[in-house]
Amino acid sequence: MTQQKIRWLVALMSLALIGLVVFQVFGIRETLNAKADQFDGTVTEAMDAVVHKLEKVEVTVLTNRQLAAERRKEQLQHLAIPQKTVKTPQVVKNKKQLSPSKPVTTADPATITRKYASQTPLVQQWEFYGRVTAPSDVLGRPSGQLTEAEMHYIGEYYRNDGPNNTADRSREELEKRYDETMFRNLRRDVETAKLRKDSVSRFLSSRVTGSKNKNTATKPAKTKPRTVVVKEPKGSLRRVDSSKSRPLTEYEKAEQKSRVMREVFLDLLTNDRPLTQRVDMTILDSLLKYEFQLRGIDLPFEYGLRSDDNPHDFVFTSSPGYREDRLLAGYSMQLFPSDLLATDNMLFVYFPERQSYLAEQVWTTLISSVILILVMGVCFYVAMSTIVRQKKLSDMKNDFINNMTHEFKTPVSTISLATQMLEDDAVAASPTMLKRYLGIIRDENQRLGSQVEKVLQAARFDRGEVKMNREQTDMHELIETVVHSLSPQVEARNGILETHLQANPSIITGDEVHLTNLIFNLLDNAIKYSGETTDVSIRTENVTGALKITVSDKGIGMNKEALRHIFEQFYRVPTGNVHDVKGFGLGLSYVKKIVDEHKGSIKVDSTPGKGSTFEITLPYV
Repeated sequence: MTQQKIRWLVALMSLALIGLVVFQVFGIRETLNAKADQFDGTVTEAMDAVVHKLEKVEVTVLTNRQLAAERRKEQLQHLAIPQKTVKTPQVVKNKKQLSPSKPVTTADPATITRKYASQTPLVQQWEFYGRVTAPSDVLGRPSGQLTEAEMHYIGEYYRNDGPNNTADRSREELEKRYDETMFRNLRRDVETAKLRKDSVSRFLSSRVTGSKNKNTATKPAKTKPRTVVVKEPKGSLRRVDSSKSRPLTEYEKAEQKSRVMREVFLDLLTNDRPLTQRVDMTILDSLLKYEFQLRGIDLPFEYGLRSDDNPHDFVFTSSPGYREDRLLAGYSMQLFPSDLLATDNMLFVYFPERQSYLAEQVWTTLISSVILILVMGVCFYVAMSTIVRQKKLSDMKNDFINNMTHEFKTPVSTISLATQMLEDDAVAASPTMLKRYLGIIRDENQRLGSQVEKVLQAARFDRGEVKMNREQTDMHELIETVVHSLSPQVEARNGILETHLQANPSIITGDEVHLTNLIFNLLDNAIKYSGETTDVSIRTENVTGALKITVSDKGIGMNKEALRHIFEQFYRVPTGNVHDVKGFGLGLSYVKKIVDEHKGSIKVDSTPGKGSTFEITLPYV
């Protein structure tokens, strides 16, 4: 795979991963917004239910208050009535006939109807024609329609009774207008209700009345003489049983109910009571908790009330000292929206844990998306790293094969040439020439064997088959041996190879062969990459529990990119098309593995154009 193809593959996979992340983030955001809208709608619905119930509670409280007042008033009236002086009537004896001047007494049709209502099934089953009464129709008209006077009153209210005008209108004027409208036709409505009863009631009433008149006109009343004497002090009070008092007429009952409704209506119309008197905080708290829990919202919340009298401050907060800016940032709803006079009484509710609650609602989706994105990201990184690493490894192996071919070709060619020369009779006749060419063959053969051994060692290290023959090794002797073997190369370059062996003791436990190769590779690289002037030094010193070996040169140096890869197998510092430095890229990787096998450490410090320094620390044991 070429470098260009790898770049296109990385770009496409990156684009796909970014698109996946964007879609996941967009989906999570939409889900969160949907949950937030659902939560807001539920809270608004609950608050609307609370406001509606508060209005019903207010009407119920006012109605019960007026009914209780009427009952107390009626009880007081029946409890005590002033005594009237009763005159002793004259005793009438054997009266044969009535006085002609006394009017004839007749029965009231309504009284007859009530008397026989329980005994007449027809009357019991009769219903008003064309009318269905509801329990709340206290003053309902039979037709269910408003009169012209009521329509006129309502029209006048909406034309003239704006919030500014009605606020200054007195309660007495409103009562007067209410009485003029609601009571003007009250007696007529009651009489109409009477007349709409069953004709049987009128028939029974007429027959009973006629019979009564006839009996009264023909037969005088027979009464026995008696004397009625009432002995009670003047001005005293007598208790009257309320069950035996005169029953209320239909008009009086309707008037009493209408009076109660009038008071409630006027209280609602002239809602000049403070907000704290209209709302019971205990009921409000209970309603809010009930409505929220009914809709599945079991979160702590704060709430507060603002009155139109003081719209900039809260008249009540559930938690004293609670931050008002948070309440204002929450949910709000107008209280008593059905008031005839518009008000700015507001209910504010704030949920401190709203965001965490919404996050919990999408927690599963969020975690799944994050895990999916992480898995895709890790897979993408591993895939790209593997592709790039394999690409580099492939390039290094190609370079290794090329270098190995050149390294093997040179000694093979040299051996071949020396063999041809030995076949010459003149060379064979000269012992000096013969010895020379045989030495060339031997040296090139050793060189070829050394290169093969390096490759085999790298393979054994990869398979973990290398075994260390640990023994006491004097590093100073080992270093002097390696320096002596490399001195001809340094002299050929007219360079300098200095040794500063100052460590004492200098004996460590390790594999002598591998340690020798380690020092050889370091000095060989320092000589090869020294440039025009070879100036190499090797130094030893003691550190805590270890021997420190430092190899320095003043060669071409390495950049930071090369420093990150110099210990990788087959890696060679790029030199372009110039291949003046031979090698397989196995030397420093071999050095790193030997140091690790001896539990040591290696550090490199290099500056391009100034040289490199390798520091190796090997423990004594």
